[in-house]
Amino acid sequence: MTILPSLILASASPRRANLLTQLGLEFRIEPSHMPEEVLPGERPEGHAERLSREKALEVWAGNRTSLVVAGDTVVVLDGEILGKPSDQEHAETMLLALSGRTHIVVSGLALAIPEGELYSGTESTEVTFRHFGLDEARAYAATGEPMDKAGGTRPGPMPRRGNPWTRPEPMGSRGSGVRWSAGSEVITTPSSVSQSPFFSSFFAGPATGTSSGY
Repeated sequence: MTILPSLILASASPRRANLLTQLGLEFRIEPSHMPEEVLPGERPEGHAERLSREKALEVWAGNRTSLVVAGDTVVVLDGEILGKPSDQEHAETMLLALSGRTHIVVSGLALAIPEGELYSGTESTEVTFRHFGLDEARAYAATGEPMDKAGGTRPGPMPRRGNPWTRPEPMGSRGSGVRWSAGSEVITTPSSVSQSPFFSSFFAGPATGTSSGY
């Protein structure tokens, strides 16, 4: 019988932890502290994948017998990467820039395995927001929820203020990807990661539903 390595999530993101919990996986959290700055000339896909890889390797270095999963998500509007807002006013500005617009969410995922190999890739999704004004953006920013999210957003409703976006629709993405269920969500994993050792032992196979970046 194959003994599976322990699983570590290299992220403090409650949403990523919740996804793994919904899958019924046993794991522990050891957040990476890798700086998330954008390098000169770095494209969104390369940025998300690089950070995912660096986060996974940073945590794996101290846990070489474990399986380490790490992710990074960026929001792209008009070719510009939107990071996490620095304060509430910055969050309001970001949200208003996205109002009534279609932006791209790039999700990077990396998996470091005990043998020292690293698997990574990205998937991209188009998301369209309905029009909303300053009052609504300000009310959402005041909840504090946008502060730890790229672009100040996530694919879900604004608390107490209704849903500002339409259903996300997958766009052309890097790799064919593998879709698997996490409770009510379906997550698209880059094929370069799903082909790695141990992946099929931890994550269930084909699924149907609304696609969402990890």
